[in-house]
Amino acid sequence: MRIYLLGRFEVIRDGMPLSGGGWRSRQNRTILKLLVARQGEMATIDQIIELLWPQENPEAARRYLHVRLSQLRRTLDPHETEAYISTVEEGYVFNPRADCWVDSWEFEARAEAGRHLQESGNLLVGQLACRMPFLNQVLFSSDWVMSVGPRATQSMLPVSTAFTAGSSCASPLKWRGTLIPPKSNPI
Repeated sequence: MRIYLLGRFEVIRDGMPLSGGGWRSRQNRTILKLLVARQGEMATIDQIIELLWPQENPEAARRYLHVRLSQLRRTLDPHETEAYISTVEEGYVFNPRADCWVDSWEFEARAEAGRHLQESGNLLVGQLACRMPFLNQVLFSSDWVMSVGPRATQSMLPVSTAFTAGSSCASPLKWRGTLIPPKSNPI
């Protein structure tokens, strides 16, 4: 599976994008975005309920969450429902060891490697590709996006600045897709 958080949100399963109807609910997509963006950190039941059903009776909201998570798990993997989303203590976590590639995780790993190259004077760091901004279809007034989005953006800014300063290329966007494959190039 491939998940794209940089730019337009998209999930590719078995080489095909998950379509609107396959999600069953916008809330299922929101839960997945939240969990994946947290990179293996738990989202509590209360945090998810506050995000999706802030005015709802707590017992009803917990039932809704249980139904949505069951649907989401079956959407991601109909055969192994715990493969991607695990229940932990009082919340849920996207399994960072799942068989899944996430563009923002890849970018951050390559940005870190790029910083090491930059420190050694090697400006290949500029080849880092990005599909900015982080989850651009999600309203940035959402608290959860504001809590994780800056981490991705902070990784991108020094990379773009270093590349532009050390290259004759006018724009680091020339390199888009060089290291982080575009959606049309499944791995």
